[in-house]
Amino acid sequence: MAGIFSSLSSYCILFVFIIVADLSLCTAQNEKQVYIVYMGSLPTGEYSPTSHHLSLLEEIVEGRRVFSSPFLSADGALVRSYNRSFNAFAARLSHAEVERISGLKEVVSVFPSRRSQLLTTRSWDFMGFSENVKRNPTVESNIIIGVIDTGIWPESESFADEGFGPPPAKWKGTCAGGKNFTCNNTDRRIIDKTVLGNGQTFVGSSVNSFALNGTKIPLIYGKAVTSNCTEDDAWSCWVNCMNSSLVKGKIVICDMTDTSVTDEAFRARALGSIMLNDTFEDVSNVVPLPASSLNPHDSDLVMSYLKSTNNPQGTILKSEITEHNTAPVVASFSSRGPNNIAPEILKVWELL
Repeated sequence: MAGIFSSLSSYCILFVFIIVADLSLCTAQNEKQVYIVYMGSLPTGEYSPTSHHLSLLEEIVEGRRVFSSPFLSADGALVRSYNRSFNAFAARLSHAEVERISGLKEVVSVFPSRRSQLLTTRSWDFMGFSENVKRNPTVESNIIIGVIDTGIWPESESFADEGFGPPPAKWKGTCAGGKNFTCNNTDRRIIDKTVLGNGQTFVGSSVNSFALNGTKIPLIYGKAVTSNCTEDDAWSCWVNCMNSSLVKGKIVICDMTDTSVTDEAFRARALGSIMLNDTFEDVSNVVPLPASSLNPHDSDLVMSYLKSTNNPQGTILKSEITEHNTAPVVASFSSRGPNNIAPEILKVWELL
């Protein structure tokens, strides 16, 4: 009988011990928090990040030799293994375990995991679309939505990839390296030159791929080549104002800088177009015929020549690329805003 009571007492003690142990495990689990263990770049060659991360946790997780609880196993401690762009893992660790793993030679740093507020990494949410938004597969098909950003050069520290491993094997794109594109590529400007019959030369702006070979061509003012438009529209070389019989074979001079001017000159079969009073000297428009946009000062000199010469002539040279030491700068046409179409978009000048 005494033996039975002795056995029961032993079982009771063991049961109480297990309960206390489980409570201790729960307490230990509650004291732990998630940390990020950063190990630098991924090694080259054959390497299994997850296996390596588990082996490190096996060395430092408390209580692993005493209990087989999943709370205290390496598998239970590991939250996530990062194995694409860098070598790291997230794990539930106690303060003592953090100190031990920080001392390992493979570990670069250990820091607490924290939640961050999403910015624009989820464009669907950022634009306010709901998951059940009405879809139109026909309209959505074969469309690429992209952003063209011409204001950042690849050598910016924002794009530094120090500490990152090579691109994934499935990467099919290409990256512009610094050898072929550096900050020096941002200090270029496309210009053209207008040469008058008296030898005066003026630098203008346009993307003009046409060559007149220096041939002097008659100049004519827009006001003189119309019979069906108002005086203001004629000066500006407005749409359908030019009389082709009067402008054909000549360079027409217009008081407006706009792509519509060159389009109208091209329609009327002019050989070229000089656009006056350009206030946006840093903009070079692509033109369908030899053309140039001149600033107000040079425009006055051109008009003075036109009025003082019986047979005014000139030519427009093909565009060339020159060094522009003031780049990069904010475009002259950038307004302070807000824009009525998109008032939520901040512009550069709004931040000054």
